[in-house]
Amino acid sequence: MPMNRGRKMAGIRKYRGGSKELLSRFEDIYSLLRDVYEATGGKYPALEWVYEKPLPGEMEWEGRFREIYEPFLRWRLENELDEIFTVEDNGIIGIIGLNYDIREKEVLEEYRRLFARIGVELEENAAFLEILAVHPSRWRGGIGRILLKTAMEHLEKMGKKGYGITFPNLYPAISLYDSVGATILGTVRDFVWNEGDKAADYLLVRFTS
Repeated sequence: MPMNRGRKMAGIRKYRGGSKELLSRFEDIYSLLRDVYEATGGKYPALEWVYEKPLPGEMEWEGRFREIYEPFLRWRLENELDEIFTVEDNGIIGIIGLNYDIREKEVLEEYRRLFARIGVELEENAAFLEILAVHPSRWRGGIGRILLKTAMEHLEKMGKKGYGITFPNLYPAISLYDSVGATILGTVRDFVWNEGDKAADYLLVRFTS
């Protein structure tokens, strides 16, 4: 594995979605994503569906961020994501989630609607790569690429077709996706959750052929 700032990167761990083991790491995962949100100036994890989203540097932004994002993240870890891969080194420094058992999940119809907007019909074996993030202190160390490749290979072994949704202003993510051969299918302006939220531009990605 690559070296980063003179330290060997720790190995990858896998958690089942909704498991007690995963939920016991909730604060570590939340802290990672909060730090990424701050370092990216509020670009990721994206809250583009939120009206008047908190921005780092604003007064009491952290409290507002927790109020919005904590229940959303907890719900996803408990109910939506099937597996989560992490890289850990004195805490969680990288994460990616897989959502592959989606036939009975409400989010499937949201995904289908978004991809239909660009003429893409999702296969029965479609799966989604979610919440890819690396702690800012370990950026450009190869962790994101390793997590992404691990997730893609895992889905391939399961016979799944990998897709994802990101945002046009997340240039590092787009560059990373391009480096592993992902295809940018198009951009859609829509409501990713429901029409009570704010419309935003969503970049639709296919990770496997």
